[in-house]
Amino acid sequence: MAFQRNVVRKGGAGYEHNRRFTAFSDRVPSKYPEAIVTCRDENDVVAAVKIANDEGLQISVRSGGHHWNANHLRDGVVLIDMHNMSDYGVDVEANTAWAQPGLRGSDLNKALLEVDRFFPTGHCTDVCIGGYLLQGGVGWDNHRYGPACGSVFAVDVVTADGQLVHATDDNEYADLLWAARGAGAGFFGVVTKYYINLYPRRLAINSLYLFPSDCQVDVYRFAQQVGPDTPTEINMLTFWNTELDKNGPVVAMNAMAHTDTEEQAAELLKIYDDNPVLDKALVVKRNELTSLSETSSTGVDVHYMEQHRYAGDCIWTNASLDDTGPIFQEIGKTMTGQSHIMYTNFGSNTPAERVPMAFSGDDLQYYGIYAVWEDPAQDEDRRAWLLSHMKKLEPFSTGIALADENLENRWTKFMSDENFARLDELRAKYDPNGRFVQWLGRPGT
Repeated sequence: MAFQRNVVRKGGAGYEHNRRFTAFSDRVPSKYPEAIVTCRDENDVVAAVKIANDEGLQISVRSGGHHWNANHLRDGVVLIDMHNMSDYGVDVEANTAWAQPGLRGSDLNKALLEVDRFFPTGHCTDVCIGGYLLQGGVGWDNHRYGPACGSVFAVDVVTADGQLVHATDDNEYADLLWAARGAGAGFFGVVTKYYINLYPRRLAINSLYLFPSDCQVDVYRFAQQVGPDTPTEINMLTFWNTELDKNGPVVAMNAMAHTDTEEQAAELLKIYDDNPVLDKALVVKRNELTSLSETSSTGVDVHYMEQHRYAGDCIWTNASLDDTGPIFQEIGKTMTGQSHIMYTNFGSNTPAERVPMAFSGDDLQYYGIYAVWEDPAQDEDRRAWLLSHMKKLEPFSTGIALADENLENRWTKFMSDENFARLDELRAKYDPNGRFVQWLGRPGT
């Protein structure tokens, strides 16, 4: 009976509140699960899978719900909501930890700060590790550690037949661990616990440069030139701030060094003084000691506020800005409200060694484009604005990341063909009845 109190049926008391609660964006899709199950532990997850099997329903899963499109909301499914499963444990001597999927990455790193350890969590404060790790994990200090899912050495998974199994690289469930490292919403199970490697805590030293709109392409070009070879992390946001520039969007370049000493950081960050348009910068703040939580709250979270409506998309690319620059300029000039372009130098010419993982297809440069607005009457206009510009960028894209995907409206490549085919083979093995939903927008599903 205790478990049943956590099951809300379509049409029942509290259903619409629970349904909307699972979505980050104020633009909640008109999709209605048959039941929403709020789980507290693995036993609840097993019971939820049993409900789906008994009633012949598909399953979708939500950990933090931070994806703008709320792709866990599907018609007629059992939605497993894991936001209450947010416990963790740390083994300092072994440099490992375990964490449940509803744990916010920012909360994990606050706990690790107390024991002088680090894990490459996501850049937004509210992102929970479940969806973040499942889709790969483009996070802090990515040049050193690569995708965060590569730091996952085991997972506990509830399979489509309701069995709780433990998957490692060298046991009979190794395929499940491989798939959990990057399958995203196409994963055919429910991860209830992640086992992760921890790393030494380093200083976070950041240099901030704000440029006017007429420097946009030049700043992008400089980032593309230095980004693949520097061990520092570049995170850029292009957005409107009429107090700084009335003619177009400003470009904020954050360059962060993760080092043992401030002197080491200063040496690495000197490269940003070679920016050919540095003399046009509106703001320059060099070599400031910061924390990941402070950088997230002041530099990232303000662009992903509650009670706003969102539509997003992205590209991996190695294309020249001679081709893409005019498109990015057009996007910038036509952005409204809190809309923005983000960039990170995720790819490296000397990439970190990777464990076996489904995550693949990434490239040297990553751009994400977000439409952000408040008025529901603008929904179709903003959606059309985003899609029209993404179509222009498609010829120069080598794929997308599942972190900011728009697959429901623009189905495109997000991993290697070989890995995609292997995922389908494993899905047929572990979920022959198609109990778990796949990525939104996949043709034929």
